[in-house]
Amino acid sequence: MRRALLLARARDLRQRLKLPVIVTEFRWLGTDVEIEIARRPDDSIVPVKVLIGPEATDLMILSNDGVRGRCERYNTLISQLRGLAKQLADLAEERRVAMTPGSPIVYTMASLTMLDERVARRETVAMPSGTVRLKKLDEEIAFHTRDYEFFSRIVHDAVALASARSSACALHAEKGNA
Repeated sequence: MRRALLLARARDLRQRLKLPVIVTEFRWLGTDVEIEIARRPDDSIVPVKVLIGPEATDLMILSNDGVRGRCERYNTLISQLRGLAKQLADLAEERRVAMTPGSPIVYTMASLTMLDERVARRETVAMPSGTVRLKKLDEEIAFHTRDYEFFSRIVHDAVALASARSSACALHAEKGNA
């Protein structure tokens, strides 16, 4: 009887997730979910199969913040961090930001320059053999969220300072021409 319920649940979740689903009756997975992932050409992750613990709720699997939602949130964070890296690299290339040794901007630049290597190292541990547990994915999302919040403040301040300097230079040039 229990086996029939698990199969019915797996069939229902498969239809709703549009992914292969296995609901295990073994307790080792508990309330967690293991996601088999594949890589898109842009290196983002996409779920391809799901192994569900017997105590995992349908809500945690199917909600907007479920399996697909968390993968997308992870991808978005990595993309946003790459955007910060590009923004800061552009400022540095245009020499619109002072790269004073030991400054937060230099630390941020060094960290964001190594972003892809850091992400790859973390994914080797968090996503071995192309699988990740939902709880582990949550930890990775929390880690990258902290990074994004920290680095975005520094990059935002650098952009604001560069804009203020550009405005001041333009104003000074106008006064000189008058």
